Amino acid sequence: MLNKVSVAGYGKTAKTVRSVSMQVKNFYSSIRTSFIAASLLLATLATAQQPQRHRLFNDNMPPGAIGQFRRDLRGPVQCQYQPVKITAEGTAKVSLAIGNMFQADTAEPVYAGFELGNVYRIRITEIPLFEGYEIYPTIELIDRVYPPAGQEVRFAIPIVISNDDMLHALRGNLVTRVIYLEDPSTALPIAETPGEQRDFDIQPHQDALDVADTLGRPVAIIRYGSRTPPSDPTYMNAFLMGCPYWLPLQSPRTEALTPEGQTAAIRTPHIPRDDVPTQVIPSTEQTRIARPYALPIDSGVVR
Repeated sequence: MLNKVSVAGYGKTAKTVRSVSMQVKNFYSSIRTSFIAASLLLATLATAQQPQRHRLFNDNMPPGAIGQFRRDLRGPVQCQYQPVKITAEGTAKVSLAIGNMFQADTAEPVYAGFELGNVYRIRITEIPLFEGYEIYPTIELIDRVYPPAGQEVRFAIPIVISNDDMLHALRGNLVTRVIYLEDPSTALPIAETPGEQRDFDIQPHQDALDVADTLGRPVAIIRYGSRTPPSDPTYMNAFLMGCPYWLPLQSPRTEALTPEGQTAAIRTPHIPRDDVPTQVIPSTEQTRIARPYALPIDSGVVR
């Protein structure tokens, strides 16, 4: 509103008519005063319409600060292991750490239960076109999801390590990715491809956590950087953020694919039983015709 009702723009007009007469000058001076008052009123109304938000968290906070605060609050997040599904694009492999040591790398999706509030550092190897390089992103869970009972692993939080994020990390850039649970009322009605995750970049001045909060409910934060393991094993525990315990999980059972030309995924062949002879029950009475609504012929009742 202040840009449209510009005081500076009107000041040039007042200078033009100032040399005409004092009466005209006073007239325009009164108009200028009224326009200044109107502009202040419009600015006050516009400011009142915008909600004043003071965010307690932002994406520049150190790893673990948001999750630790969320875990300290009383609620259904204490001592909870949230299932996650970690997938790396291309030929990249993922490895988790146990006892200050990384386990064997695997190209298959990794299912694990992460405790809310902790920060887990993983290792990514065999990066496409950069097979000799490694990156060590961190995963911080700040909230959980509420799937149906018995289907927690099926609805695990998907964490996709994309090729773009790996390339940015190899160039020495810091990448912060916030995963959020979409709001059903505002979610895009587009089917997702299994193994892929829709994402979009924001401007440098924007807060990734704030943007994710407006689109849904943030549940995890992934940070990519250029940090590498220390040469001294004494500092390995600090590099692994304390190496918190994680719960290994098995992949959920999926549907079997129907082979081409068949109507069933698994077809059981028909095997007749020839070890037991078929028993024939002889008939001892003559066949009768059922008459449910008729009286017996020999009942003696005259119809």
